[in-house]
Amino acid sequence: MTIPNVLTIARLIMIPIFGFLWARGEVDKAFWIFVIAALTDILDGFIARTFNQYSRLGAILDPAADKLLLFVSFIVAAMTRAVPVWLSVLVIGRDVLVGIGASIFAWILKGRYDPEEWHPSRIGKTTMFLQSLVVGGALLEAVFHIAFLRTWLPALMLMAATMTAASLIQYIAIAVQALRRPSRPAAPGESPGAGDWE
Repeated sequence: MTIPNVLTIARLIMIPIFGFLWARGEVDKAFWIFVIAALTDILDGFIARTFNQYSRLGAILDPAADKLLLFVSFIVAAMTRAVPVWLSVLVIGRDVLVGIGASIFAWILKGRYDPEEWHPSRIGKTTMFLQSLVVGGALLEAVFHIAFLRTWLPALMLMAATMTAASLIQYIAIAVQALRRPSRPAAPGESPGAGDWE
């Protein structure tokens, strides 16, 4: 149990509290929990890199915590009308489809595109960054009523929606390419799926 994993678990615990407070209209408290959660995300990554505290558990928990935070954020944001419902549907729908596809490749279509080959793309990272900015901006505007944010949030939401759609198209293209590859069993001593790309 490394320090980064402890911070990630703390972030996971904060997520339902954050969503509950925001849904109840206690936006100021929800905002500060969101800020603390974001800081733990930055800090656990910094500690992992600086002190080489990488672990298999952390590789699973950290992205799961990030996705869960955004999932809860967009559900509550849609409920409170902080963001348009269509944007929440797009963000959550994209993640659900990607999750279903990943499960199919991991458990049913083994040898075509296994977890060892999964790496976050630049489009995916940009998408997640913009989605986080939308949530943070919506919370900031709700708490501090910043006129600048009220003016630019719609444009930021449109950018996030565009990148979300683009990342979904990218994952679909990867899945189609993977489906066209011949499936083969892993050789003795070889990780399943490793080195399958032509």
